[in-house]
Amino acid sequence: ETFLTILLASIIGCMIGFLKYNAFPARIFLGDSGSYLLGYLLVSSAIIVSINKSTGVLDLTFPVILLAVPIADTRTHIHHIVSSKNITHKTTVFIISIYSLFFSADAIIYRFYSESTGIVIFALLILPLVFANRLLNFMINREKLVVFGRMINQFPQKIIDYYKVGVVPAAALFVLFSFILLLLKEENPKAEFLIPSIFIVGFLIVVTITNYRKNKLYTDIIVFFNVLIFFIINQKNSLLYSDISYLPVLGNLNYHLLIVGTLLPVVGFFLLFRDRIKPNREMFFTGMDLTIILLVVLLSISSNIIPIKNSFLVTDTIFRSFIIYTFYKVMVKIEPKFRPSLYAFSFIIALLSQTILIFS
Repeated sequence: ETFLTILLASIIGCMIGFLKYNAFPARIFLGDSGSYLLGYLLVSSAIIVSINKSTGVLDLTFPVILLAVPIADTRTHIHHIVSSKNITHKTTVFIISIYSLFFSADAIIYRFYSESTGIVIFALLILPLVFANRLLNFMINREKLVVFGRMINQFPQKIIDYYKVGVVPAAALFVLFSFILLLLKEENPKAEFLIPSIFIVGFLIVVTITNYRKNKLYTDIIVFFNVLIFFIINQKNSLLYSDISYLPVLGNLNYHLLIVGTLLPVVGFFLLFRDRIKPNREMFFTGMDLTIILLVVLLSISSNIIPIKNSFLVTDTIFRSFIIYTFYKVMVKIEPKFRPSLYAFSFIIALLSQTILIFS
C-alpha cells in the first residue's frame, strides 16, 4: 500500500510539527475541521488495512483495537477523569499515550500474528480504561496513596543520606569508567553516521550557546542527544554485549545490562524518595522526556513483534542513553553546581568518539 504509506507518513510529519506548539502549555489548538479531517484519515487508513486482499472481507476488529482509546474517550472522557483526581496535565497525557501504544501493539498482534491473543489482550486492557473513574476513586477512598506516603516518610534517613554521599558518586564513577572503556576499545564504529553526527553536535553547540546567552539556562535534553550520538557511533562495539559473567536465573551478564541494571535502581530510588532527598516542586520529567519514554516503549514493543534483524540494537541504544541522561538529571538535582561540568562532559564524549572515528 504505497499510497497509504505516503499518506500516513505525511500525517505523522504534520502532527510532529503541530505537536511542538500544541504541547502543554499549548500556543495553538486543533479546531473542529482539523480534528474531523484527522479522525477521518486515521479511521479510513485503519479500515483499508483491515481489508483482506485475497477475500475482500473487512474485519472491523482491527480498527476498534487500534483506536480503542479515542473510542472509549467519547464515552468516559478519560482525560477529565484522570485530571480531576489532582493528577498533573503532563502525567495525564503520558498515561493516555502509554495506553494508546499498548492498544497499537495489540492491534499489530491481532492483525499479523494471533487474532485470539489480540482479543484477550484487548479485553484485559479495555477494562481499566472503561472503569477508570471507579478504579481511581477506589484507590483514593481506600487511602492507598496515604499509606504509601507514610511508608516513604518512615524510611530510615541514614539510608537516604548514604544514597546521596555514597551510592550516587559510586554510580557516577561507574558511568565514567564505562565511557572511558568504550572510547579506548572503540571498534566497528558506524562510519556512515560521522558526517551527520558532526552537523548535529555543531547544531547542539549553537543551541546551547544561544540559549545560555539569552536565558542563562542549560537545555538538559541536549545531554541525552550527546550521549545518544556517542552510543550510536559505538552501537556495534562488541564490548557492550560481551559476557562478563553468568548469573543464576538472570543468565549472562554483559556491559549493556550492567549499565542499565546499575543505574535503574539508582534512578528509581531517587524518584521514590525525591521529596526527602531534594525537596522540589518542579516536575522531574519534562514533556520531551515523557515523549522519549513513549518512543522507547514503542520501539521495545515493535522490536519484539516485528522480526527485523538486530532491531534490539536501536531500542537498547536509545534506552541506555536515556537511563544515563536520567541519572545525569538525578545528579544535578542533588548537586546543581555540577550541571555545567556534566553538561560539558556530554559534549566531550561525543566529540572524542567522533575524533577517534576520524583517525581510525
